[in-house]
Amino acid sequence: MLDEESKKELLDLSKSAGLRESLRKLAFGSPALFMDNGEVDADKWIDFLTEFGAMMNHEPRPFKRIVARHMVL
Repeated sequence: MLDEESKKELLDLSKSAGLRESLRKLAFGSPALFMDNGEVDADKWIDFLTEFGAMMNHEPRPFKRIVARHMVL
């Protein structure tokens, strides 16, 4: 169960028109949300994940460079 502080925080968030609009777009699986000129825009996707993680209060992971000589998709 949620404590009273969490309930109040969720109620305050529910009043945000911008958040409601963003969640509505996500609920409909709008592919246009992360598209730019018909292609997926990685920057938009990364920005979304970063902001969503911050909203969910998750600690960001440290950057770890991918080092590989031969990568096959």
